[in-house]
Amino acid sequence: MRLVGADEVARFNALLDEHHFLGHHLFGRVLRDVATIDSEWAALVGYGSAARSLGPRERHVAWSKEVGAC
Repeated sequence: MRLVGADEVARFNALLDEHHFLGHHLFGRVLRDVATIDSEWAALVGYGSAARSLGPRERHVAWSKEVGAC
């Protein structure tokens, strides 16, 4: 497992677009990892940062503005 290099992001995105129903849409700060077997890409993992404040979520869990924005 290793980080995807800046020169590999396009490949990572293209593979997610091809094989994942949501595509490569990661938002905010993003971390991309690739698992390799004998130097071949075997699995992709992508993490996108969550929104700090999201109105529908805060209303659903009854968070105040102060709690939802922390």
